[in-house]
Amino acid sequence: MWMVVWQWRLYDREYCNNDVFFVAIVRVGDFLICQPAFFSYLKWVIIQLMERKAFKMKLHKGFEAEYKKRHDALWPELEYLLKSTGISEYSIFLDEATNSLFGFMKADNLNALNDLPAHPIMKKWWAYMKDIMETNDDNSPVSLSLEEVFYLP
Repeated sequence: MWMVVWQWRLYDREYCNNDVFFVAIVRVGDFLICQPAFFSYLKWVIIQLMERKAFKMKLHKGFEAEYKKRHDALWPELEYLLKSTGISEYSIFLDEATNSLFGFMKADNLNALNDLPAHPIMKKWWAYMKDIMETNDDNSPVSLSLEEVFYLP
């Protein structure tokens, strides 16, 4: 789907030291493909929309099946909360040798996730999960953010 945008700008130091105005923008998955209005040497500019986040958590031994069971029956109100916060993809993987959980998500704006811990549905989910994983005093999972060291788009 094409949209005409008359005053959308991007300061693009890689190509030029001017504001770049776009007349056509197409969203393809996690990317905007933009056609510049004035600079003929810029044919198309691709802008990634989604931010990625990865983190580790720890599951108590013997609760692997229960963890999967609870997530297979994810509450609709929690799913809605996560999606309405801008999360478009969210996966959790289990390392069975260490019982480490590896979480990966894509979100429109990772700063928007800062409001989740105060939400009653999130607090209720954490209370529900606290008996099967390592948690903090507020029942939130002990979580270690991981640094991205490679990305192949």
